[in-house]
Amino acid sequence: MAGGKQEAQRRNTPRTVGRSAVRTASTGIHWAGNLLISAPITLVALIINWLLFIIWRGDGDALEEAFGAAAPSLHPWAVLTAGLTGPTLSTVLLGSLTLVSLGLLAERRLGSYRYAIAAVVIQAFAVIVGLTAAQMVVITDSHWGEILDGQHTLTPVSWVFGTAAFASASMKALWRRRVRAVVLAFSLTLFLYSGIVADFVRLAAVIIGLLIGQWLVERSLRPGSISFRESRTLLAIAMLAVAVGPFVAGLNPDSAGPLSGVAVLTFDPGVSPRHALEICGAQPASMACAEATNELRESGLGPFLLNQLPVILMAVIALGIARGRRLAFGVAVLTLSATVVVLTLEMLTLLEEFGGRLYAWSNLAGVVLPWIVILALLIRYRRLFRVRVHRGAVHALARRTLLLLLGTGMAWILGALALRNDFLPRADLPSVLRSWLLHYIPPVLGDNIDHELVPVGELSWVLSVWIGVVFWAGVALCLFIAITSTGDPEDTRNRKRAAELLDAGTGDHLSAMTLWPGNRYFVTDDGYVAYRVHADVAVTVGEPVVAGASDPQDLARRFEDFAATRGRRVAWYSVRAGFAEARASADFRSVQVASEAVCDTTAVEFRGKKFQDVRTARNRAGKEGIRAEWTSWNELGPGMRDQIIELSEEWVADKALPEMGFTLGGINEIVAPDVALMLALDDDDRVHGVTSWLPVRRDGRVVGRMLDFMRRDTEGFRPVVEFLIAETMLQAQADGLEWISLSGAPLAHTGGVDTGGVTAVLDRVGAFLEPLYGFKSLAAFKSKFHPRHESWYLCYRDELALPSIAVAVGRCYVPQMEISQAVHVARVWAQG
Repeated sequence: MAGGKQEAQRRNTPRTVGRSAVRTASTGIHWAGNLLISAPITLVALIINWLLFIIWRGDGDALEEAFGAAAPSLHPWAVLTAGLTGPTLSTVLLGSLTLVSLGLLAERRLGSYRYAIAAVVIQAFAVIVGLTAAQMVVITDSHWGEILDGQHTLTPVSWVFGTAAFASASMKALWRRRVRAVVLAFSLTLFLYSGIVADFVRLAAVIIGLLIGQWLVERSLRPGSISFRESRTLLAIAMLAVAVGPFVAGLNPDSAGPLSGVAVLTFDPGVSPRHALEICGAQPASMACAEATNELRESGLGPFLLNQLPVILMAVIALGIARGRRLAFGVAVLTLSATVVVLTLEMLTLLEEFGGRLYAWSNLAGVVLPWIVILALLIRYRRLFRVRVHRGAVHALARRTLLLLLGTGMAWILGALALRNDFLPRADLPSVLRSWLLHYIPPVLGDNIDHELVPVGELSWVLSVWIGVVFWAGVALCLFIAITSTGDPEDTRNRKRAAELLDAGTGDHLSAMTLWPGNRYFVTDDGYVAYRVHADVAVTVGEPVVAGASDPQDLARRFEDFAATRGRRVAWYSVRAGFAEARASADFRSVQVASEAVCDTTAVEFRGKKFQDVRTARNRAGKEGIRAEWTSWNELGPGMRDQIIELSEEWVADKALPEMGFTLGGINEIVAPDVALMLALDDDDRVHGVTSWLPVRRDGRVVGRMLDFMRRDTEGFRPVVEFLIAETMLQAQADGLEWISLSGAPLAHTGGVDTGGVTAVLDRVGAFLEPLYGFKSLAAFKSKFHPRHESWYLCYRDELALPSIAVAVGRCYVPQMEISQAVHVARVWAQG
């Protein structure tokens, strides 16, 4: 009987899978349909885009005459009709893609009515401004002006970009920046490298949309702060946009840019090596021979790959930039500097080929300026790139690059000598050596380089092109391996050993933070100390973590000796009263730096008048359909993760200084598997707030949780933080934990013994940071849960070292702090 059931199940499985696939597809189509129906303006624009193109049977010239806009004879109706469709299939496809992405996003954010008004206004002003700017170039009688003269603009991309830029002003910080980065980078790239009339209009639309949106929504053009993570992402996006510019220009047959002819020969080679041999064999010094060999060097798959491999190399560098790798920053600076030099030399040789000096110099500026801007931005924000790649990986990269250079060089020398009769003139060793490095230059940059040896045979041509392809592909792969490699193997081993000791040992309430990136370790068999070094001060992350019955004071003494041998002072930061009192025997002074709020969870009852706010928050949550979910980062789907990142970016945008680190975690710290998250969700799974809770261990057992990451949706459920903390207390009680800690508010202490005026100094620093980060306000908020307070201390030996310690602690919290800010903090500490 069982076998018959299994057989029936086996027979029905394909049918079941098929029905499941159909249901999934049907659900997807239904969802997409509902999405478009909820955005009627986007749906209508999409239909018109294709309908007009189909009715005119794809006749681009007829479409441009009927709907396009051109200067100076600009028809009034053309101002709006120029945004209905496109003259080519590629333009229609790009317009459709833009509508269903940026257009849909903008309409859902603005609402259909406001979206339609914004689209009409931005389209009208963008066409007028863009065509006026293009006409100003036309009247210069330059080569660029000749190309622009009589051109039409006909594309929906312009007004969609402009409307998306306008809508971005009312978006959350994360999407606001990303939408702006995409539309600005794409518009500027096409304008600088392509430069047709449509590019003028598109860039005008984006600028108009940004200015109007920002002014209407915030009444200010001042941008907010950006997190380290997002700053690096935006820099990587900008770098990629600039890198693909030449390729985009080459794909556009109407491009007015100086590099516009790249793709024509790439995809439609007109000269073969045999044909070049016939021409150059008869007339080796003729202009026809020179043109044939130049065309040959830019024809086919090999030159195409060689032209694009530097773009791939830049993509690898951008990946490292997004990850904050210092190696990627160094390579980017070298690569961008070399690119600026090469492009400048290349363009200087072309100045006389363009009609008019103004156009020639404008081309030079247009090609070189984007690279200079990116280079300047990287140098300006160099402090974002603090993740070191181990020197072993750097040395391996250098070795592999040198081997690739020598290997491809030997292949060229030996191959060229073996095929000496397939070159014009006949190859010999001196000419082979002189032309070696020229074959690593992309053909698009080598038009004006005099190649001494011209390959006219099939094998010699393959050899000449593919050694450059192999070299750059190898360099890109080696760089990718280096950038994605782990840090110092010793640091990795120490962190792994520290994690093992922590899992089985005992630490203080900050012990989970000792495993965060950026820490160094002093590791012994019976415990470890996590610390960071700035200004020759070793700032610890709390107390030592010890295994078994080991003495933390003995480990502390050994760490102090270790630091002294390296010329470093020790600052025991955020340690408890017992540890601070014990270090007094070693001539350490102490001062309170924070007050930790601890809530008992053995018997949680939110009764009485003192818990009125907490009960109100829980009751409102029930009425408004807000539920709590206890989870971890690894258990969340992509949608929820994106929402948490978005909330974090919104929080950072409100701060005058960059986001802090050290003992204050961010997105990078909540991904650890032992970090618990408490989310506040509504019926649509919208995240209204999130808190993260670090484990605190005693003899390897989790006895409590400490609050770290805390973000809320400013437009969502208002008392969400009270609700989340209350639900966490109940969850901790159910899990058998002894307490939860609401953590310490740095520099928001509740009093203590004045140590030579140091307390007054800390009060000043706390007052300086309070308007920026609200530490004391946070401490006041925690009082709603009526916790007990435990003091955290800073232990130091030499009072004269306080300015250095101040700078060191400031650098730990804000590594990207400007020098002027660090000096100000040090001055405040020293005035005590």
